[in-house]
Amino acid sequence: MGVEFINTFLYVEIDLFALIILFFLLTTGSKTFHQEEQKLYHQSVLTLIIVLAFDAVTWAVDGKNFSGGREINIIFETLYWMATLLPCYYGYLYCYEKVHEKKPSNQYRLFFYLPILAGQIFLICNLFTGSVFYVSKENVYARGPWYLPVGILPFVYIVMAVFIVLRKSYRVHAYEKRQFYMLAIYMGLPFLGSLIQIAVYGVPTTWICLTISMVMCYLYVQNGDFASDATTKLNNRRRFDTYAAWKTTALHGDATMYLLMIDLNFFKAINDNYGHKEGDEALARTAAVLKKATADRPAFLARVGGDEFAVILNGVNEQEVLDTIQDIHKTMQEANIAAARNYEVSLAIGYAGMSGNNKISFDRLFSLADRSMYEEKL
Repeated sequence: MGVEFINTFLYVEIDLFALIILFFLLTTGSKTFHQEEQKLYHQSVLTLIIVLAFDAVTWAVDGKNFSGGREINIIFETLYWMATLLPCYYGYLYCYEKVHEKKPSNQYRLFFYLPILAGQIFLICNLFTGSVFYVSKENVYARGPWYLPVGILPFVYIVMAVFIVLRKSYRVHAYEKRQFYMLAIYMGLPFLGSLIQIAVYGVPTTWICLTISMVMCYLYVQNGDFASDATTKLNNRRRFDTYAAWKTTALHGDATMYLLMIDLNFFKAINDNYGHKEGDEALARTAAVLKKATADRPAFLARVGGDEFAVILNGVNEQEVLDTIQDIHKTMQEANIAAARNYEVSLAIGYAGMSGNNKISFDRLFSLADRSMYEEKL
């Protein structure tokens, strides 16, 4: 009895420790998240908290003889099983948005909810059949013959998430691969934990591994390594710096790299006269212009400051750079007409370039392009 009590205490203590970590993530993560990402991440964390809470209760009452103990055990075991799929489901949707850079549609979400629905049906039937799990008259939990088919349902989401992330990693530049590998680990670590827990009953590795994954996601993915700029949906400054360093190192021979620095003229006046919401729309409109004007060019786009943007053009000559600048100005004029605002957005654009044979530091290139931009500033 003493050994059983110690084992139960340790198991519940592990759950409670994980719950404390998850509550911290739930209450502190919103400052760095994009709106939809925040929602999906918080849903993953919140449902995992629910799972761990149910898990702790079942271990606290399992095998204990008291009035109503068996009924409580059955209820919380059922709730626990019903909740287990949800963190993996929201984790998959989170990975989907990171990979495809768009919000999953309601139809898509509904389709991938089907394994959860199948699991709920199994568990409702289990109340009458005991096929997934059963609780003996002595209030002792035991696995049923259909434990494994229902137990592996979370793997559907984990395997799909790892697959789409790794597939994406083969299609991106080398500087981005680490980010996708981290995302694969985010979903892959619970896979390993689940295998251990299925093989060895009583070892809470699934939810501990998933808790560790949530912390990894918070530290490495949400806090900047993976994020794009929330307002413009372009690359953020961190990704810009990472890409620039990688591209500068890889520049050799006659290969060229040009940096365009872009600043909005009179942006402060837009904010002061029309409000910051309108200022954000001006920034988003500028980002759309840059995307459109460079759509057929090897360009890397980023927002690097409040109203400053950067474009890195690879493998082009100076005339092509000048043509790109002209296209940006022309596209901006068309966007102003289409927007029909009481103001017009105009851009100051400067540039600087180098080749592998005449390489300078990227800091120097940035400084030259920035100086060129301010010479054009109205």
